[in-house]
Amino acid sequence: MRNGTLQIRMHSNSKYESGKDTDGNEISGEEMRLMNHGDLTLKGGKFGSLLEGNGLMGFNNLYYSGGTYMLGVDYDGGNDMLKFYGGVYKGEGWIDGVSKFYIEVSGTKDNLVDNWAHIFEWDNTANETDFEASDFYSEDFNEYSAIFKIEDDGLWMMYTEVPEPAAFAAIFGALALALAAAKRRK
Repeated sequence: MRNGTLQIRMHSNSKYESGKDTDGNEISGEEMRLMNHGDLTLKGGKFGSLLEGNGLMGFNNLYYSGGTYMLGVDYDGGNDMLKFYGGVYKGEGWIDGVSKFYIEVSGTKDNLVDNWAHIFEWDNTANETDFEASDFYSEDFNEYSAIFKIEDDGLWMMYTEVPEPAAFAAIFGALALALAAAKRRK
């Protein structure tokens, strides 16, 4: 995707709902896997679900060099997720230390406060990504800031309270007093 907005009706029932594979063979249980939609390349624009929360869609790989992933969070605490059977990679034009992978969150953001949400899942043995958690960015809301972590199974996100500048000053002051007291005892 190069520009514009593409919202897809992805939902947790995007598996083979009929109980048959694409050749018409009966399948059940573990065989009812999420459909793979090939590679996803984002070079600009916006991509995400029409629904807010519990959306699920599978791809081989993600190649990202720009644009926005729109993450929906529903009132029950569910969130959209992209599943990758391969890796998540920096695309052409990515500049380390400058570029950011932007994630726009909509819906009930309060459900992500101090609660990790699994937003990208990868299912490969190498758990391949050349991104760092610091490469991801999402807007703050109220007094909360988004933080990200990369685990063996994918990318996770939550909002956490950002201490006020006065809180930092109080902490710094307490540390300064403790250091002065320790130095005076010597």
